Order: sequence, then structure tokens, then C-alpha cells
Amino acid sequence: MFETIAVDFRREFPVFPLPETMLLPHGIQPLHIFEPRYIQMIDEELDGRGQIAVATWADLSPEVVGERPLRDIVCLGQVVQHERVQSGYQVLLHGLCRGRIARLMDADDASMYRRAVIRPLESPGRDEHGLDQARGAIRSILRARALQPMDRLETVANWFDLDEVPTGPLVDLAGSAVLGNSDQRYSLLAEPDACVRAEMVLQELRELERLLRLAALQPREDDGRISLN
Repeated sequence: MFETIAVDFRREFPVFPLPETMLLPHGIQPLHIFEPRYIQMIDEELDGRGQIAVATWADLSPEVVGERPLRDIVCLGQVVQHERVQSGYQVLLHGLCRGRIARLMDADDASMYRRAVIRPLESPGRDEHGLDQARGAIRSILRARALQPMDRLETVANWFDLDEVPTGPLVDLAGSAVLGNSDQRYSLLAEPDACVRAEMVLQELRELERLLRLAALQPREDDGRISLN
């Protein structure tokens, strides 16, 4: 999950749009590909680099006619597993990195799906000290008693204990686990600064811990009741 995979930004990438932000860097997303144009996309990418720009619709209204407009920021994903099924493909995508759509090409006679020129989206300089502080704070709150019942956070907490794993990818993984709202996930995807992303995830974890602690203080429905049986 943390291995380095090269991305050649000089090429055009096939664009796979989704209604919501599903894939973040370093995350894993299963997809069922069944539309003919995207079956063509997978067919062609399996013969190439297997990298796809996963985009998000900018307009969800039912009145949209034709291709829906897309949000600018995408997650480049790598096909790491695929299975041909009767309806198309079952695909597993591994999120590689953030990108911004610089130019979007419509479908044409050669390609039934849209393609795009993508530019990397990442701040060139990172505040390593700030990231180290954020890592410690996130690790601490992931181990908080209130969060213990959340199994999906246990795995993330274990990753934060691995000093050899960089903090940036861990922040994205924590965001994938804790951010359920599509707009929140897109905000995390669209933020180029790793320290800002870490603060976003930390704030969400703090709020989650607060809510779970409050929930734990609420009396159960049967508290104070006397059974007559």
C-alpha cells in the first residue's frame, strides 16, 4: 500500500467520474465497471499503465443533459486487481496521488470516454516538524478509549505506530477511514498542503471522539427499569 509507483504526467489519463468523492491517495476502492465506454477504458488501460483519473461530478442535479461537469481535482488510481465478469469488470483501485485537470477532452470516435491532461497537486515544501507534531496528536487520539469500538480505526492506529511509514500517506488513510461526507473527502483531496490535511483529519477525529464520549454517557433505554418477570 505504501510502495512508490511512477506516474507520467506527460500522458493523457482516462477519466472515470463518480457522483461522490470515493478514492483518496493511498486508499483502496473497489469498482464495478459495467458501462460499455468504461469497459473500453479498462480494456485499454490493462494493456497500458493501468492508471485512471477518478473524478467527481460538480453537478448532481437531474436536469443536467449530456456529460456532467467535473470538479477540477482528481485522484489518480492504479488498477491493482481486476476480474472480468459477465456485466463488465470488478476492479480494485489503489489511490496514487492528487492531480488537477488542466485540460479535459471529450469522447471521440477513437475513445468513448473522456480523457484529461493532469497536473500534480502537492505543495513542494513540507513542514516536517509540523507533520511530526500532527502525527503524534493523531496517533494519540486514535488510541483514545472512546474510539476503541471502531474497528476500522484500529488498523489505522497500528499504521501510525510504524515509524518507517511517512506521515503524509498515513494522514490520507486516516481521512479515508474517518471522513464519510463526500464534500469533506473532496476538501481533503483538494488540499495540497500535508500539514493542513493533517489538521483537517485531527479536527474530525477530535469531534468524533467528543461525540462518542457523549454517547457513552447517555443512559441505556433499560436503565432504571425493573423487570417484573
